[in-house]
Amino acid sequence: MTTRSSFAFAALVATTVALAGCASAPVSDPPADNPPATEVATPFTGVVTRDASGETASNLARTRGVLEFVDGCLRLADGTIPVFASDDVTWDGTTLGYRGKQYVVGNTILLGGGERATDAQAESVPSGCGEGRIWGVARTVDTPIADPSTTPVVTRDPDPDGYSMAAIIQDELVLHNGCLRFANGTVPIFPSTDVSWDGFALNYRGDDYGVGDSISLGGGSLPSLAGMELFPPECGDGEAWIVG
Repeated sequence: MTTRSSFAFAALVATTVALAGCASAPVSDPPADNPPATEVATPFTGVVTRDASGETASNLARTRGVLEFVDGCLRLADGTIPVFASDDVTWDGTTLGYRGKQYVVGNTILLGGGERATDAQAESVPSGCGEGRIWGVARTVDTPIADPSTTPVVTRDPDPDGYSMAAIIQDELVLHNGCLRFANGTVPIFPSTDVSWDGFALNYRGDDYGVGDSISLGGGSLPSLAGMELFPPECGDGEAWIVG
């Protein structure tokens, strides 16, 4: 009897210890999955840009249009989406800085470059910019069509009284012997404060005009000024148009 009771007691103790060991093992919940790191996108400022640091050449085509700001995106009035080299452009929400000039919504801008396939630029163009054609704007390293240091534009001192003539002329701009004039040979003479030339385009009162573009100018005509200091001989002997 004594032997059987001792055996039974020992078995009970062993079972109790085994159960106690199981109960005391800490049970922890499975580790929670760490949330994936969220990539912080560069905030879109309103102007579509690209990294053009590796580009070695630019297309020589030109496009011209009126700037508009639609759904938080700067584009041209015909829906074209310009994609600028990021180093060539600035934008402060109201003014676009490009090639040393300032443009605001409503200004006409002339952009060298070329049309790009939609899928090639899809990742960089926000959906809010619409589905217009994508224009890759040329780098400023492009060779100018005329030496910007020797302007082909004929200018004069502005009239201090602000007087202007009321006639209108409209014609295509051409570059002839280094002189910017109309296709019919008439040479426009601009107030010096209203015009600039950057080697690519004429900027008149905030709007760009390239060679081959049509421009409408108020003012009036004068007989040929050939031989006068104001009128470079390269411009020929056609009429002069005093831009008012």
